[in-house]
Amino acid sequence: MIKFKFNLSLILFLSVSIFFSCREEETPSQAWGDVLIRSAQSGDSILYGVYYYIFSWEKISKATVYKDGENSKIELDSLKGRYNYIYIPDSSDLKTSKPRRAKYIFNVEFDNGEKFESYDILDSISLLPTVFKECFFDRENQRIIIDWQLNALADQYIVVLERENKEIVFQSETLNANQTYLWISSNSYGWYKNKQPVGGEQYKVLITAYQYEPIPTYFDLQSVSEAESGIIEWIVN
Repeated sequence: MIKFKFNLSLILFLSVSIFFSCREEETPSQAWGDVLIRSAQSGDSILYGVYYYIFSWEKISKATVYKDGENSKIELDSLKGRYNYIYIPDSSDLKTSKPRRAKYIFNVEFDNGEKFESYDILDSISLLPTVFKECFFDRENQRIIIDWQLNALADQYIVVLERENKEIVFQSETLNANQTYLWISSNSYGWYKNKQPVGGEQYKVLITAYQYEPIPTYFDLQSVSEAESGIIEWIVN
């Protein structure tokens, strides 16, 4: 079974600017929760998981979330600094059935003793994993050629190169919804420091597609999908 990868930096990259623009208007001890669907291919099946995330400008001591109408609560895990809490489901929790529309309620306790309740509506609409049309190393021109089918529901894409040890060495800028290709050479913008190829490296290409909620909020992601290529070797002539 496929293991979902969750790169929180990609989510924050798309949404953090909204927080900076609104911070002066906020009052202390508030928090903003987000629920999103993540999908990925597993053999002939598509697996779905539900991810929960909450953010505050104040330090959080505890955060939980539950579906409206149910009593079972999920406790979110703290990230560094305790301004961000997240829950990532185990691979055993992933299902072939798509999550249904529902309201999710977040309960937050802050270090100062205050409590706050936030909610987010999860729609059942979600992205399918992006389909590669071609993905290979162009030896003559010394670059990776990536071409994919247009995903009508996607609002943006990010392309990542990952080494065999799961280390991310390249991350593209956010690509608009109409872009369906990317060429990556050794001098392309997006390589991590000192990670440019010298020859013999093997990569996987990950295409993450993002779909926004119809009515944007502080966190406005509805769903995320991830597609993964086979192994590509960088060959120097």
